[in-house]
Amino acid sequence: GSVLTEILKQINFSPMPVAEEVIVLYLAVKGFFDEIDVKNIKAAENRFLDIVRMDAPELLQEINDNRDFTPKWEEALGKKFIAFKESLNK
Repeated sequence: GSVLTEILKQINFSPMPVAEEVIVLYLAVKGFFDEIDVKNIKAAENRFLDIVRMDAPELLQEINDNRDFTPKWEEALGKKFIAFKESLNK
């Protein structure tokens, strides 16, 4: 509940691109954000999306092109987020 509420907050007049929204909602529903303190969710979300934009734009492109995701996409995104979470703990 509180994780999804935090995830769904957006800055007024600054809508999130659909592919980024899909990624964040997918991760939230699958529980990837569960171990992150709710007060840090937005910062973690923004930092992760920055990493995806720079290091894995193909994850965004697949959503934009296909309007769907594959098991391969899910695996790549999950691995990317796990590595991101591990970097937070260092």
